[in-house]
Amino acid sequence: MAGSLERVMRKELGLYSDIELAKHIVNPDRLKRSMNVKDLLVVKLAIGAPLTAVVAEELFAIGVKEIVIMGISGAINRKLQFGDIVICNKAIRDEGTSHHYLKNSV
Repeated sequence: MAGSLERVMRKELGLYSDIELAKHIVNPDRLKRSMNVKDLLVVKLAIGAPLTAVVAEELFAIGVKEIVIMGISGAINRKLQFGDIVICNKAIRDEGTSHHYLKNSV
């Protein structure tokens, strides 16, 4: 990713300031209060572990301490309805990136 870090974070990684984010997604001040955090950064990602790893490494390089990932998924269970919230406690990892960060487990 050539260019300035700001350009990469804004254009390539989909990083938005609190004000820009509030216009498009949620009210970050409310989110900060409900999560009891001082600083909160929300990043919009494309699908895939390789891009997620690139973003995570860039964020750690600028001092981010923890990352929480939320996403969307398809379903194979016909009982799930559009809009249902599913909390995953296990996942099958079948890509080429995550094994660099976590031991194989399944």
